[in-house]
Amino acid sequence: MVSLHQRALSSISGPQLAKWDQEVSVLLDQVIVNSCNTVVNFLENAGQRVLLGQYLQTEQELMTGVRRLGDEVKRALDQLNMYHALTSLYPAAARTQHKVNMYSLWGNKVLKHAIKLHLNLHLCSLYSLQELES
Repeated sequence: MVSLHQRALSSISGPQLAKWDQEVSVLLDQVIVNSCNTVVNFLENAGQRVLLGQYLQTEQELMTGVRRLGDEVKRALDQLNMYHALTSLYPAAARTQHKVNMYSLWGNKVLKHAIKLHLNLHLCSLYSLQELES
Protein backbone atom coordinates (compact mmCIF):
# COMPACT_ATOMS: atom_id res chain seq x y z
CA MET A 1 0.00 0.00 0.00
CA VAL A 2 2.85 2.33 0.78
CA SER A 3 4.46 1.66 -2.59
CA LEU A 4 1.15 2.38 -4.33
CA HIS A 5 0.86 5.68 -2.46
CA GLN A 6 4.42 6.64 -3.38
CA ARG A 7 3.83 5.67 -7.01
CA ALA A 8 0.66 7.77 -7.09
CA LEU A 9 2.50 10.76 -5.62
CA SER A 10 5.26 10.50 -8.19
CA SER A 11 2.92 10.08 -11.16
CA ILE A 12 0.62 12.95 -10.19
CA SER A 13 2.91 15.90 -10.55
CA GLY A 14 2.33 19.54 -11.34
CA PRO A 15 3.09 19.23 -15.07
CA GLN A 16 0.86 16.15 -15.42
CA LEU A 17 -2.02 17.87 -13.64
CA ALA A 18 -1.61 20.98 -15.79
CA LYS A 19 -1.72 18.78 -18.90
CA TRP A 20 -4.93 17.07 -17.71
CA ASP A 21 -6.47 20.43 -16.87
CA GLN A 22 -5.69 21.70 -20.36
CA GLU A 23 -7.15 18.52 -21.91
CA VAL A 24 -10.37 18.97 -19.94
CA SER A 25 -10.61 22.58 -21.08
CA VAL A 26 -10.13 21.60 -24.71
CA LEU A 27 -12.76 18.87 -24.42
CA LEU A 28 -15.24 21.26 -22.83
CA ASP A 29 -14.67 23.77 -25.63
CA GLN A 30 -15.31 21.07 -28.23
CA VAL A 31 -18.57 19.95 -26.66
CA ILE A 32 -20.70 22.67 -28.15
CA VAL A 33 -23.72 20.84 -29.50
CA ASN A 34 -26.06 22.77 -31.67
CA SER A 35 -29.27 21.17 -32.77
CA CYS A 36 -29.05 19.62 -36.16
CA ASN A 37 -30.80 22.02 -38.53
CA THR A 38 -32.27 19.11 -40.45
CA VAL A 39 -33.94 17.72 -37.32
CA VAL A 40 -35.18 21.15 -36.24
CA ASN A 41 -36.57 21.94 -39.72
CA PHE A 42 -38.21 18.53 -39.97
CA LEU A 43 -39.93 18.87 -36.59
CA GLU A 44 -41.05 22.43 -37.34
CA ASN A 45 -42.42 21.47 -40.77
CA ALA A 46 -44.14 18.43 -39.32
CA GLY A 47 -45.91 20.60 -36.76
CA GLN A 48 -44.22 18.85 -33.85
CA ARG A 49 -43.49 21.93 -31.77
CA VAL A 50 -43.98 20.02 -28.52
CA LEU A 51 -41.51 17.34 -29.62
CA LEU A 52 -39.11 20.03 -30.83
CA GLY A 53 -39.32 21.76 -27.44
CA GLN A 54 -38.58 18.46 -25.68
CA TYR A 55 -35.67 17.85 -28.03
CA LEU A 56 -34.16 21.27 -27.41
CA GLN A 57 -34.74 21.02 -23.65
CA THR A 58 -33.07 17.60 -23.50
CA GLU A 59 -30.14 18.94 -25.48
CA GLN A 60 -29.82 21.87 -23.09
CA GLU A 61 -29.91 19.53 -20.07
CA LEU A 62 -27.21 17.39 -21.66
CA MET A 63 -24.98 20.42 -22.21
CA THR A 64 -25.55 21.61 -18.64
CA GLY A 65 -24.62 18.16 -17.33
CA VAL A 66 -21.46 18.03 -19.44
CA ARG A 67 -20.38 21.49 -18.26
CA ARG A 68 -21.07 20.53 -14.64
CA LEU A 69 -19.08 17.33 -15.03
CA GLY A 70 -16.18 19.25 -16.59
CA ASP A 71 -16.24 21.74 -13.73
CA GLU A 72 -16.15 18.90 -11.19
CA VAL A 73 -13.19 17.29 -12.96
CA LYS A 74 -11.35 20.62 -12.99
CA ARG A 75 -12.10 21.10 -9.29
CA ALA A 76 -10.74 17.60 -8.54
CA LEU A 77 -7.59 18.34 -10.52
CA ASP A 78 -7.11 21.61 -8.61
CA GLN A 79 -7.42 19.74 -5.32
CA LEU A 80 -4.90 17.12 -6.49
CA ASN A 81 -2.57 19.94 -7.49
CA MET A 82 -2.89 21.49 -4.02
CA TYR A 83 -2.29 18.10 -2.39
CA HIS A 84 0.81 17.57 -4.52
CA ALA A 85 2.13 21.04 -3.69
CA LEU A 86 1.63 20.50 0.04
CA THR A 87 3.10 17.02 0.15
CA SER A 88 6.15 18.09 -1.85
CA LEU A 89 6.92 20.62 0.91
CA TYR A 90 6.96 17.92 3.59
CA PRO A 91 10.39 16.65 4.61
CA ALA A 92 11.09 12.98 3.96
CA ALA A 93 11.01 12.21 7.68
CA ALA A 94 7.47 13.54 7.95
CA ARG A 95 6.35 11.39 5.02
CA THR A 96 7.32 8.26 6.92
CA GLN A 97 4.93 9.39 9.65
CA HIS A 98 2.09 9.82 7.14
CA LYS A 99 -1.04 7.90 8.08
CA VAL A 100 -0.79 5.68 4.99
CA ASN A 101 2.66 4.53 6.10
CA MET A 102 1.55 4.18 9.70
CA TYR A 103 -1.54 2.13 8.77
CA SER A 104 0.58 -0.07 6.54
CA LEU A 105 3.08 -0.75 9.34
CA TRP A 106 0.26 -1.40 11.79
CA GLY A 107 -1.47 -3.75 9.36
CA ASN A 108 1.74 -5.69 8.77
CA LYS A 109 2.26 -6.08 12.54
CA VAL A 110 -1.32 -7.26 13.02
CA LEU A 111 -0.94 -9.71 10.17
CA LYS A 112 2.37 -11.04 11.51
CA HIS A 113 0.95 -11.41 15.03
CA ALA A 114 -2.24 -12.99 13.69
CA ILE A 115 -0.20 -15.63 11.85
CA LYS A 116 1.84 -16.31 14.99
CA LEU A 117 -1.34 -16.52 17.08
CA HIS A 118 -2.94 -18.89 14.59
CA LEU A 119 0.15 -21.12 14.62
CA ASN A 120 0.26 -21.10 18.42
CA LEU A 121 -3.42 -21.99 18.65
CA HIS A 122 -2.97 -24.75 16.10
CA LEU A 123 0.03 -26.19 17.94
CA CYS A 124 -1.77 -25.95 21.29
CA SER A 125 -4.81 -27.73 19.90
CA LEU A 126 -2.59 -30.49 18.46
CA TYR A 127 -0.72 -30.81 21.73
CA SER A 128 -3.89 -30.91 23.83
CA LEU A 129 -5.46 -33.52 21.52
CA GLN A 130 -2.37 -35.72 21.85
CA GLU A 131 -2.46 -35.27 25.63
CA LEU A 132 -6.13 -36.30 25.77
CA GLU A 133 -5.55 -39.37 23.61
CA SER A 134 -2.73 -40.72 25.84
